[in-house]
Amino acid sequence: APRRSDTMTSAMIVQSCVRQAITLRDAGVDGVVLENMHDVPYLNRSVGPEVVSEMTAIALAMRSALPSTPLGIQILAGANKEALAVAHVAGFDFIRAEGLLFGHVGDEGYMDACAGQLLRYRRSLGPAARRIQIFGDIKKKHSAHAITADVSLGDTAHAACFFDIDGCIVTGSSTGMAASPTDVSEAARSLHPNR
Repeated sequence: APRRSDTMTSAMIVQSCVRQAITLRDAGVDGVVLENMHDVPYLNRSVGPEVVSEMTAIALAMRSALPSTPLGIQILAGANKEALAVAHVAGFDFIRAEGLLFGHVGDEGYMDACAGQLLRYRRSLGPAARRIQIFGDIKKKHSAHAITADVSLGDTAHAACFFDIDGCIVTGSSTGMAASPTDVSEAARSLHPNR
């Protein structure tokens, strides 16, 4: 990554991530997500083998340190197939997948939907991989949705349900911004219309 310090080794990154994950677990969180958030600027849908190998090393160490904590992974930007492969190898429980449904324009460029390819890939990995849940961002943060302006957030959540996505993630417009209660309610109504 362009911003990575020359003095920060892979071993140091692994140790730091494990320490942070243990701290979160000890603080009582329900689960921990590993994400390469500071690996900016993001690549669009494709990351190099060095990213996948380092995320795998971190994931294996986290699973070893936290054998019963629910763990997930997201590899930015939209490297969902790579995230699923790492989750499979490391025994993680879920991935967070962006760009899963409907296209959008983000800071990394145009990102097309990938649910069909991703769910087929999970199936191809065999029965052990099918336990890995896929949680998808709908109307993803840091993105423009003008090309899908006629598709509501509720319709997007409904499509996720139709495509057998395991869970929907509703966010604010950017990192650190809370999701709108109206957006959360709209998604929930689409997923559970009788509640």
